[in-house]
This record gives sequence, C-alpha cells and structure tokens, in this order.
Amino acid sequence: METFVWNHGGDVIGRLSVPKKYTVEVYDYREGIVTTLHYQDEAYIVLQVGGMYRLPLFQDPEYKLTSSTEKDFKTIRIGRTANGELHWREDNCRPKKVADKRHSLLSIWAIWAPNIGYAKVNDDQKAEFDKSMDSFVREVDRIIPSKQ
Repeated sequence: METFVWNHGGDVIGRLSVPKKYTVEVYDYREGIVTTLHYQDEAYIVLQVGGMYRLPLFQDPEYKLTSSTEKDFKTIRIGRTANGELHWREDNCRPKKVADKRHSLLSIWAIWAPNIGYAKVNDDQKAEFDKSMDSFVREVDRIIPSKQ
C-alpha cells in the first residue's frame, strides 16, 4: 500500500492508502472533479467531489446493493456485480462546516463532500480495498477543526 494524495489545482482534497501499481485519470467537469485510479486487472478506485454529479456512484443495473450503513459522517454502500463475482463499495461523505475563515479555499472542498468508492474488485482484493476506503481522510479535517 502507498499513500495517494488526492489534489486538484494545487489544493489537496484528501489522502488515502491505496494498492500500488495504478494509473491516474482525472476528469474535470467544471462543477467538480472525478479522479480514477485504474489497476491492470480492471479494478478501480474513484474519487469524486463537486456538484452536479450522479449519486450514488454505483447505481447502474450491473451493481447490486447488498447493504447500506448510515454513520454520522458518511453513508457506506456495499454490493456485488450482477453476476456476483466482483465487489464494489461506495462511501458518501457528509458536508462539514468550516469554522476557520483563514482557509477559504479549503472550505470549497468542505461544502462539496467527497464520494469515494471501488469497483470490479475480486474476493482476494476486497480486504485491501476496504482498508483504502477506511483510510480516507479529508484534508480539511486534517488541518481545520470542524463543527457538525
């Protein structure tokens, strides 16, 4: 595993530990960004922040939901592909109020809560990819005390 620093335009959005040997694709759609880490076996991690984006991330018929858990700071959705062979997971963070006005640029990332997930993950990879999701820390939480 290695630390992936998710950034855009010079601003750090968050950090997470990810499996090594990936390629990065970034899609800037004006209201936000989507960063995808692609692995050779077609597994991938997707990181999205911004408005005007379809959520949940994995809602097409090929993604079958098996559980959904509500927490104070995020919703976690877990499922399998329609054929039952591969896993997916999606974490939808909730927005946070930023009390520190000195960090106005970071408050943009606080307003638009990030959504992260993985898909096309096999049984052998699932625990490692779950650790990736659980390791995600928003940069605004690292440097600014927040109030819910």
